[in-house]
Amino acid sequence: MYQIFQDALRGTSLFNFDAACIQGIPLNSSRLPEIPYLHLLPAAIELLELEQQVAPAQQQAFQRSLADTLRTIASRYDYILLDCPPHLFRVTHAALIASLYTVIPYNPDFLSLSGLKILCKLLGSMDEKMQGVRPGFARNQIAAMILNRFEKRGKIWGQARTELEIQVKNLKNSGQVHPECILLDPPLRQSIHIAEASSEHKPVIIHAPQSLGAEDFSELTSNFIHHFENTL
Repeated sequence: MYQIFQDALRGTSLFNFDAACIQGIPLNSSRLPEIPYLHLLPAAIELLELEQQVAPAQQQAFQRSLADTLRTIASRYDYILLDCPPHLFRVTHAALIASLYTVIPYNPDFLSLSGLKILCKLLGSMDEKMQGVRPGFARNQIAAMILNRFEKRGKIWGQARTELEIQVKNLKNSGQVHPECILLDPPLRQSIHIAEASSEHKPVIIHAPQSLGAEDFSELTSNFIHHFENTL
């Protein structure tokens, strides 16, 4: 990913998707790919350094660079998911320009609820400004939210979900999210197996296929596909 943006800043063409894309991982004990059709394009912490390198005259090329690159390979894939850091720097802007929809993971607490409406307003305003550089796409609207780190114990978690559902309804009524925006089920429950899977560099459905985390992600995936392929 870093080379895509470096090419935009330096006017070079060094990025090669087929060389950079990691395919067929993770490997099992027999060195065979466990998810052969999952391809990963890795990022780098050095992306943070690019913020200070973008001159005003380079801004549009920088913002379009990711969209222009992904457009050349988009037909190979059913989905391209861009996992963005929790900030709205230029690299995140570029991801929003390249995307058809935005999905927001949401932690059920008061601060997250307070910031959600502000975030939706910022993303909407940002998208309006980006229309001139978006590559022929419609508006990139928030189409779904995912409830993360959920616990069923105590009333506070159920209350947090109810408040989020109300907020999503209000955001839809005010036009700040997609008209079909939903809170995807199920909420992702707190699970030690999810944390372990991250350390093992494997999806939880492979690391612990019988765990609550694997169950939640499997059901969430089915609902995600239904929402994006049937509803939207």
